[in-house]
Amino acid sequence: MADIYDFTPKCIHVCDSSCGKKFKFSKGLNGMMVGKIVKNKEYKNGKCNHHGKFETYIVNVANFNAGDEKIIGKNEIVIRDDWYQITFDYPLNNPLTKRFESKNGFTLVDVINNIIDTYKQIYFEEEQTTKISEVKQKFCLNRGTTNGKYGIRGHDITDLVIERLGYEPIIHQLHMFIGS
Repeated sequence: MADIYDFTPKCIHVCDSSCGKKFKFSKGLNGMMVGKIVKNKEYKNGKCNHHGKFETYIVNVANFNAGDEKIIGKNEIVIRDDWYQITFDYPLNNPLTKRFESKNGFTLVDVINNIIDTYKQIYFEEEQTTKISEVKQKFCLNRGTTNGKYGIRGHDITDLVIERLGYEPIIHQLHMFIGS
């Protein structure tokens, strides 16, 4: 198997008041797991046990701020090749593979912006080509499946986050994990 270079966005954890709480899970009366918010005993003097450590910077597709100073290495070249491709398959029934080109390689922010711009275009085209309203459907937490060009299922663009990025240079393929 070829090498895949991971360049998932990172930042350094900075504590705030939310660090003083955490989820605790226990088995409920019906045997299902139930979560509740409890005091974080490791939160002392305004700091938790993650203070100053590297953590994944979750990028919201609808609300990304390229100027956010917390992102480590955002202007560093992460793909030195003059092109790469990505297959957009979540949350799509009809995937799209798209090629991106640049003579100077691509920074982390370039890659993130390419992903975001493509998702915005996908959602726009879906809205223009669907014959089904995106209203919430029975038994669906977010949105129902539409029947446009891409067949978007279950998630609005505001739900999507970039959780992980990796690049396979031999085949010029960017791999991404999109969560919601």
